[in-house]
Order: sequence, then C-alpha cells, then structure tokens
Amino acid sequence: MKLLRLQWRARIVLLVLGVLTGILLAGCGGSSSAGLAQRQLSAVQVKTEVPSKVQVNHSYDLRVSLVPKDGSQNLSDIVVEQTTIASAMPTPAGTPGVSIAKAFGAGYAPYATAALTSGTFDVTLVGQETQSLQQPSVVWDWNITPHQAGAQVITGAITVEWLPTKQPNNALPPPTYTIATIQQGFDVQGTGLTLPLDPSIVSVGTIDLGSLITQILAALLAAALIWWVSVVVVRSVGGRRRKAQQREDAQVGARPPDRDAYGRR
Repeated sequence: MKLLRLQWRARIVLLVLGVLTGILLAGCGGSSSAGLAQRQLSAVQVKTEVPSKVQVNHSYDLRVSLVPKDGSQNLSDIVVEQTTIASAMPTPAGTPGVSIAKAFGAGYAPYATAALTSGTFDVTLVGQETQSLQQPSVVWDWNITPHQAGAQVITGAITVEWLPTKQPNNALPPPTYTIATIQQGFDVQGTGLTLPLDPSIVSVGTIDLGSLITQILAALLAAALIWWVSVVVVRSVGGRRRKAQQREDAQVGARPPDRDAYGRR
C-alpha cells in the first residue's frame, strides 16, 4: 500500500511540474512573439534595407519593416543583392508609456500603412500596403527600377491608424499619425563602362555584354576550327594528288620500249 501511495504522489508531482513548465514556456513564447500592438511605440524600430549599388534600368528590392527594438525579429534575408541596413526610431504618438493598441485608449486596433514615391524610379509594392500590428513584425517590399543616373531620392512615410473595434455612437475620424518618414538617397550609376569591367553583370542599353562576348568568342573559335579543317583537307588532297602523279610518272618511266620502233630501225 505504501508503495502504491508513493507512486500516486510521484505521478501527481510530475503532473503539476508538467503543467507549470507548460505555463512558463507559453509565457516565454508569448513575450518573444507578441504582436507589435502589445508593445510600446518606443520599443519598436523602423528598419530600411536598400541595395548598396544601383544601376540605371536594373530592378532591385527595397524593404521597410517595423520590428521589435530588442532584435527578436531579424528580417535581413534579402539575398538577391548586397544591401545597406539602416534603423530609426518612430515618432511618438498617443499616450506615452502604454502599448500601441492603447495609445488612444481601449477599443482600438492599430493598422500601419507604408507608401513610397519617386519621380525617377518605377516603384511597385509587392504585398499589402496596410497591415495589422497584431503580429510580431510588419514588412513591406517594393521593386524599384531607376531610369536616370546620378543622385536620386525615394521618399515615403509610415502612418498608423487606430480603427475602433466597435462602431462608436459619435462617428469621429479614427486617430491617424505619421510615425516615420522615409527619405532614401541613391547614387545611380549610368550605362557608361568603367574598368575593371565584369561582363557578367554590366549591360549597355539592351545589349548584354556577357552574352555578346560569349557569342564573339564562339564565332572566333568556330572560324579558327573551320580554317584549320580547310587547311588539313587541302593538304590532304594535295598530298594525294602528288602521290598519284608520282605513281603515274613512275609507271611511264618503267614502260617497255616499243618493238615496232626497233623493227623499223
């Protein structure tokens, strides 16, 4: 009986420890992956990732994101080209010291909107322009294509709108604030060629230098091969003709004398 009681007590203790461990793990997980709306605006940062080098008529990825300041959400996964990352703090809005969701009191759901404009770039948003802050991070991606060389600028802004979760009696406009302004400069390189030159990545207009050089080398190799084959064929045919002529001359020299000619003599 004592052994049975000990076993039951051990099972109860293990069950209680398991429940407490689950609660602790859930609490840790919730704190690390909490939505941005549950954080203070001062605990959030604006991260901008832009290509380090930009060339006319080439497309690149530009990323703007809202992430926790503690670095729990690392979003530097652009691998198409080398990027430059810059971080900035958002402009305070609403009641300080409270979460973003409660910056204007309870009963609001915050949504962030990002927009970029430029007169010398084609700027195309990939994804949704307005996103909820009830997620660990918010990311906007644009495809940008410059059309003029020299110093160019892309500008934009991130605004947050607090939409009421329930329709109020007094239909006032929801609070909307600009929490960040974006002004990104680029030194756009033109189509002129500079040394050292990497033909695999540089193009002039619509001509791909890498493909052009490859085609030229292939044509030169083909011409050299044709010339070499023609020389071999000519030499082979000439040798055969010389050997045939030599055999013919040898046969003529070895022909027996004409007997009628001897008889006439």
